[in-house]
Amino acid sequence: MTINQAFRTIAIDPTTQFFKNQSSSSIIMLFSMAAAIILANSPYAGWYHNLWKTELGFALGEFTLYKSAHHWINDGLMGLFFLVIGLEIKREVLIGDLSSVRQALLPFIAAVGGAVVPALIYFALNRNGGNPDGWGVPMATDIAFAIGIMALLGSRVPVQIKIFITSLAVVDDMIAVIVIAVFYTSGLNIVYLAYAAGIIILLFIMNIGRVRSIMAYLIVGTMLWYFFLKSGIHATVAGVILALFIPSEPKIPFNVFNRSMRIFQAELANCQNIPKSEIPTKCQKHTLNKIIHACLSVYNPMSRLEYNLHGFSAFIIMPLFAFANTGVTIDSSALGSILSPVGLGIIFGLLIGKPVGIISFVKLGEHFKLISLPKEITRLHLLGAALLAGIGLTMSIFIASMAFDSADMNGAKISILSASVIAGIAGYFILRKAGSSENT
Repeated sequence: MTINQAFRTIAIDPTTQFFKNQSSSSIIMLFSMAAAIILANSPYAGWYHNLWKTELGFALGEFTLYKSAHHWINDGLMGLFFLVIGLEIKREVLIGDLSSVRQALLPFIAAVGGAVVPALIYFALNRNGGNPDGWGVPMATDIAFAIGIMALLGSRVPVQIKIFITSLAVVDDMIAVIVIAVFYTSGLNIVYLAYAAGIIILLFIMNIGRVRSIMAYLIVGTMLWYFFLKSGIHATVAGVILALFIPSEPKIPFNVFNRSMRIFQAELANCQNIPKSEIPTKCQKHTLNKIIHACLSVYNPMSRLEYNLHGFSAFIIMPLFAFANTGVTIDSSALGSILSPVGLGIIFGLLIGKPVGIISFVKLGEHFKLISLPKEITRLHLLGAALLAGIGLTMSIFIASMAFDSADMNGAKISILSASVIAGIAGYFILRKAGSSENT
């Protein structure tokens, strides 16, 4: 393997890293959820719930920012999570499965169906006597758990179905961001909204001015997050907007990098080596520093930031969010809430609305010759994937935290967890059957 091939494999290709992180993260998140539910229904329930009410923050002169630990996770750390989502969306649009209209149409049409139908089902069950504000809850798909289940199936699942469900979830995230920004905002503060607009203009100027410092963007992005927090627009939207302006072009192109590597290899070969020593000489260190600089210059800031944040998002932010938000108290009243309009709207939306919406919209797209399924994806594969899209979990709980007050929240969480478990199990066995039938 040449240096360039190794570099592309390690640094530029995020797809393998993405699947590996997401599937491993789902296992940690399962443990986090289990721990939260056990604690919430144990003698330590009071400690668990009070932990997230702890006020944390800082003061700098007259500037103060204090929030509960729960808010720091849901508004702060989730801002970084949405930054990663924004970077994933941008990558897919630029070079991935959403980079052309033809490639993007299949997951786009499927995701729209998987968002519209669940929302309509929820709204129909809640428009009279329920809580219609929660219509966005069953629209969401938790990509980590969907990929985790596909990882359990291994080679039984064709690569095309993995690409399909991943692309669908990315479009699903785009829809969720729009829904959160437009429909789940509190009263707007025009002054802070104007400050936020000024920061967005600054990000635009930095981008066209070819500023390549990731730290500069993160500092300005933190200011955008704060102004959004104060403006009434949910602060996590700042993460997605920041991602749009992170440069996707490297400082030097690959052809220049390739030529530089050949020159550097020649320089290293000409450097006098100390026999049996692994410590580089002054000559070698000089060339190695040039190689490091060249690698950083050819690795665009967008890909580098996504690569560096993916592990933190998958293994820290999402498990912590799950631990803080899934501690439901399971008692007779909570179980009874499953049969309430809110509970039924969420369960029917995720279990029925998601697969019906995805499959029916795909069929409509095929009927009007807008899209066609890859030949490797059978109808049974499509059904299994559509059921996996009904795993709402962390994303559904996140939207529920904005849609419901404490009276409906506990029942909503139980409904989300119940529907997601059923959707995951059903999707697993259908995809397993589809794989077995292919091999016979």
